[in-house]
Amino acid sequence: MHLCLAHPTLGYYTTRKVFGSSGDFITSPEISQIFGELLAIWFVTQWLAQGTPRKVRVVELGPGKGTLLADVLRTFKALPGHSSPPVTSIHLIESSEALRKEQKKKLVESGFGMTKTEWWSSVDEVPAADDEFTVVIAHEFFDALPIHIFENTPKGWREVMVDVADPKAVIVTSAPKQPLRLVLAPNPTPASAMYTRLASISTAPTSSLSSNLSFDTTLPPSSIRPTASVPSSNEPMSKTLERFARQPAGSRMEISPASWEVARGVGKLLEVSTHGPITQSDFLQHLGMEPRLEGLMKNASPERKKDIESAAKRLIDPLGMGKEYKVMAITPKGSVGECFPFPGK
Repeated sequence: MHLCLAHPTLGYYTTRKVFGSSGDFITSPEISQIFGELLAIWFVTQWLAQGTPRKVRVVELGPGKGTLLADVLRTFKALPGHSSPPVTSIHLIESSEALRKEQKKKLVESGFGMTKTEWWSSVDEVPAADDEFTVVIAHEFFDALPIHIFENTPKGWREVMVDVADPKAVIVTSAPKQPLRLVLAPNPTPASAMYTRLASISTAPTSSLSSNLSFDTTLPPSSIRPTASVPSSNEPMSKTLERFARQPAGSRMEISPASWEVARGVGKLLEVSTHGPITQSDFLQHLGMEPRLEGLMKNASPERKKDIESAAKRLIDPLGMGKEYKVMAITPKGSVGECFPFPGK
């Protein structure tokens, strides 16, 4: 799956435009600038809570077209000096050369073209920085990670695999059938054996992503939208696995090790505090979405007002991303005060 996504010449993310209205999907930052602006304000509150460190570095996992990064940096720059985090370096985890070029353009447009910026292929390449306050962004990053899918059968849980449907269809381009299909593994796979052996599982499996976040063992504030797994809940992993085991025959489950590790185990792993997840709607509205929306619409034309309002409302739509999308934060353990707008523990 990783090869399909990130292959340098054939990969999904490396060979085509997948983001935005002309791509396969559109993300919150592409819908409205308010998303990035309010996220930036939240980062500022955490920077202030940590005593306004004089050096700030921004680390983003999977920046896409760079839209969210540009909105965050533009907001930082627009704030008064005493409230504006001094960004001294930017680190972007991106494997696509085409997207790196897009991100570089956005940095120039946002006024940060001269800021020290480095691109990395994986998060474990990002160096530790004891003298910089680190802001980590991972928006819809976990969605791009490979997952395991299991189906409950009379013989037990079996992993869903990708197989060649018809060997001829692979080489005969005019073949009417799809060349690939989903099949059930005839026997237990290492993954299905590991995830369904409940008695021996006491902690979340360590994924390469979450374990590599230890590049900074006092991981500063970050905003993370975890993978939407099935079942989607805030309960401990042990409870999720118990429900997993009780699913009736024919049920399917999608499991992302990274989302579990971040949601439950990362606090112990890195000695940090985790907050949330809460809905995207709650996060944005508590941070002042309505006042910001009114400000944007104030001097806009009637037609533009409709577009601005429609886009903003989409972010908090209770029937869509407002409820389905979640925000989670990770802050240094021992941080002073509550982590607004996340509920206290």
